[in-house]
Amino acid sequence: MKLQLIKFAQLILFFCFNEVLGNNDTSLYKQKFNLEGFDINYDFIESKLTHDFSNNWDFDGDSIIDQMSFVGVSGAGVYYYHLELKLSSEDSTRVYNDLFTSSPYYSNNIENDSLCGSVTPGFKIGDFNEDSKMDILYNIPWLYSSTKEKYGLKSKCIIIYYKEGEIKVEDW
Repeated sequence: MKLQLIKFAQLILFFCFNEVLGNNDTSLYKQKFNLEGFDINYDFIESKLTHDFSNNWDFDGDSIIDQMSFVGVSGAGVYYYHLELKLSSEDSTRVYNDLFTSSPYYSNNIENDSLCGSVTPGFKIGDFNEDSKMDILYNIPWLYSSTKEKYGLKSKCIIIYYKEGEIKVEDW
């Protein structure tokens, strides 16, 4: 557990320094992900400020891999990355401008309770609601009250999943 927390802190520092220095090289981000033992498709598209995690998971349960990315928007000296989902069963991309993070940290090696109890943002993928489809467990420490109100949320740790043709956003 201690080692996981140390690696987690190292990765957050890595993201922060790279954002400040403007070093957004895919290989550097991917190297950090691989150090954590993840075998996922990942690309950083600098021209679009996009952390692209596409072609890894099927969120709508149709056995076709979906597209997921965090798209950057400049903020007060920092980039904020909002979530975008393009499901294979739909024609359009769902843009969640109000579900954003400063570092789209993929944290599948951290226990759910540790992720949700952290002051550091992160997300992980799994079948958390046991419906045989992949879900996103997403910790957003600074979730705005307007966003909480919009989705009816009470906590900063949420689950995003597909059910009956809709994407649901709920408290974890």
